[in-house]
Amino acid sequence: MSFTSDAFSFINPSDIEKIEILKEAPATAIYGSQGTNGVILITNKQGRMSAPSIRFDARLGRQNLQKYLPMMNLPQYAHASERTL
Repeated sequence: MSFTSDAFSFINPSDIEKIEILKEAPATAIYGSQGTNGVILITNKQGRMSAPSIRFDARLGRQNLQKYLPMMNLPQYAHASERTL
């Protein structure tokens, strides 16, 4: 079994119902030697019997330029370089 540094990246935070942390003796009693450093139990919201529901999450962002530098377009640049020749 291989573990990655971003093992929790596949879990949607809005699907998490409960997080439990088992330390030392309880973790070792359940998971043996693999639980010596502790165990994190994540319970998700799926699998419960309930009425169907629709949930919508949205985010909106806006960015503004801090400084605007006026630049020439191609015809303006051509006209300016014509005058310098």
